[in-house]
Amino acid sequence: MKILLIVLLTIFVILIIAVSFDAVPFIKNVLGRRGIGCYSDDEWAFNAEKKAVRWLETGVPVVPVIADKRFTVIDRIKGTYKADSISYWQKSALLAAINKTNSELAADIIYDEIEKNTLIESWATDAASLGYAILCNESIDKVRIRGTVDTLAEALIEKFRATGSIPYSAKSNIRFVDTIGLVCPFLIKYAVMYSDEEKLHAAISLIKEYGEYGLHEKLRLPVHCFDPETKAPLGIYGWGRGCGWWAIGLADSFYALLSSDGYDEEKVTVLKYYIDFCDTVIKYQCPNGAFDRNLLYFSGADSSATGMIALALAYAGKITGKRIYSNAARRALGYIYSVTRRDGTVDYSQGDTMGIGFYSQASIVLPAAQGFALRAYYILEE
Repeated sequence: MKILLIVLLTIFVILIIAVSFDAVPFIKNVLGRRGIGCYSDDEWAFNAEKKAVRWLETGVPVVPVIADKRFTVIDRIKGTYKADSISYWQKSALLAAINKTNSELAADIIYDEIEKNTLIESWATDAASLGYAILCNESIDKVRIRGTVDTLAEALIEKFRATGSIPYSAKSNIRFVDTIGLVCPFLIKYAVMYSDEEKLHAAISLIKEYGEYGLHEKLRLPVHCFDPETKAPLGIYGWGRGCGWWAIGLADSFYALLSSDGYDEEKVTVLKYYIDFCDTVIKYQCPNGAFDRNLLYFSGADSSATGMIALALAYAGKITGKRIYSNAARRALGYIYSVTRRDGTVDYSQGDTMGIGFYSQASIVLPAAQGFALRAYYILEE
C-alpha cells in the first residue's frame, strides 16, 4: 500500500510539472495583456525599442513550432518544441531595427553570435535574413564578418547553380514566398557591396520567378507557395504574413539596390513589383489599420503581417513622396500601438505555419513583429 501511494504521488507530481509547462505561460500571457494598448507614438517607440534591446541582450523569446498545441512537455523532451530556423528571422528583424538607433550594440551582438558559431547553419534560408541585418550595420567590421557572409552567400548560390532557383527548404523544391523576403535582400546587398553579379542575378531571378508564377493574375496578391514543375499554386492567396514576406523582400531589395549607382534595369524590375503590390495591398487594409491573417477573408488581425506591410508602405511613401502609402503605414502602426503590452511587447501575431495549408490559429508574441514595426516607425519619423 505504501509503495502504491508513493507511485501515485510520483505520477501526480510528474503530471503537475508537465501541466505547468503550459499553465505558467498561459497565466503570464493573461496577466501580460492587462492594460494593453496604453502607448502611442513616441512613448510606444521608446518602450518597444527598450524591449527589443533587452531581448537581444538576454535572449529572444522562443517561438513554438506549434503555438496552439497543449501538453508541450513531450515536444520539449523530444526537442521538437522549437526550431532554429524560426529563431533566425526573429533575431534578424530585431537587429535590423536596432541597427538604426544603436548600431554599435547590434554589432556587438552579431560578433557574439559569430564567435559562438550559432549564427549560420550549412543550409538555412532563414539565416539569410541575419546576413542582411549584418551587412546593413554601419558599425560592423566588414573584414571580421566577411567569412560568415561569404559562407552563407555561397550556400545559397550553390542551390541556384544546381536548380536555377533557391527553394525555401533543402528538403523540398517547392517555392515559398518566404524566400523572397529572407533571401533576396541579403543576396542583393551582398552583390552590391562585393560586386558579385552572380548573387544579384540569382536574387532578381527569384523575384521574377515568383512574380510570374506566384502572384494571382487579377488580385496581384502572392500565394503561399507553388510547385515549380506544374506551376500549381499551393496554400492560399493573400496569406497575411506571406504578403508581408513579398512586401519586405521587394522593399529591402530595392533599398539595397539604391546603394549602388548602377543596376538600373534591376531597380526598375523590383520597383514595378513593389509599387504594384503597395497599390494593391492598401485596398485590403482593415478599418482599424491592421492587415489580416488572410487579406481576402477576415479571420483576425496579425501583428506580424501588419508590421511587415507597414514597413514596406512607409518606405514606399518615402521614395515616392506619396502620402497614400505613408498614411496607410501610420494607420497600420496605430493598430500595432493598440496591441502593445505595457512592457513594450507587440502582441497578437499569428503563430508559426505548420505546413502548406496548415495555418496557426494562435495569437502569440512574435519578436520579429517588434522589429518590423520599429523599422516602419523610424522611416516615418525620418
